[in-house]
Amino acid sequence: MPSDCRRGYIYFDSLCRNLKSYLQVDSIISSAKSRDSLHQFTRFLYSMMNYDDDLFEEYRLASYQMDTNYRTGPGAIYLPCMDSAQGIFGYYDRRTYLVDVPVIIQIHAVDEMDNFSKSNILPRERIKCVSAKVVDRIKGKHIRYEEPNKTSPPDSFIHITYYPDDRRGGNRDLYGNHAIEPSKDYIVFLENSFNGYDGHSSYYKYHPYCCFSSEGGIFPVDENGNVLIPSNYFGYGTKVPLAKFKADLKADIQSIVSH
Repeated sequence: MPSDCRRGYIYFDSLCRNLKSYLQVDSIISSAKSRDSLHQFTRFLYSMMNYDDDLFEEYRLASYQMDTNYRTGPGAIYLPCMDSAQGIFGYYDRRTYLVDVPVIIQIHAVDEMDNFSKSNILPRERIKCVSAKVVDRIKGKHIRYEEPNKTSPPDSFIHITYYPDDRRGGNRDLYGNHAIEPSKDYIVFLENSFNGYDGHSSYYKYHPYCCFSSEGGIFPVDENGNVLIPSNYFGYGTKVPLAKFKADLKADIQSIVSH
């Protein structure tokens, strides 16, 4: 475990054991009004999620119930701290996105399957289930790989789900039917979503992190090797050579982790 990741868990553990109320959490967070004071927190948080986001989610969601010495849950610290960071860096700032997103990878889409959500309460929604080969990892040291068939390496494929009719992008459908197409490459920003607990193990699924850029976390790589970002969200341009796009992302990440 990297030192910043370990220090982040120690930092969270100390706060959870010593802060007696949510008012104390708010008081500490409200005092962090400078980039310098928040940079250390974001550096630790980036390292914790980058190392193993499944582990971080388990800690954030379940540790308060498991450790009776905790007076405050990690989630009660994490969420307002991210809100405070967004207030300083800017909610839609790319650095906020890079800290908050658990996984950034380049994929080659192999297959897709149509499905429907299962709910006895909410209307059923269409789901696209994509199987993709992981070409390169930009963020996410430990990723949940899936084996698409018996002849494929167990550490090279990933499953991604998205909702074609998702309307969080406004009145239009955010993704549509062809957001990820087989035989094409993409840079994807993925969120790690809790998908259930069976009494022994927790289960998660990856889906595009749609809350920042208007592209919803899916950026196609065209036939000429350019990453397409129509909104120019990152400020790198709307059509950026793949190697340059990765280099620019890594430079922004370095500005987060080296402070």
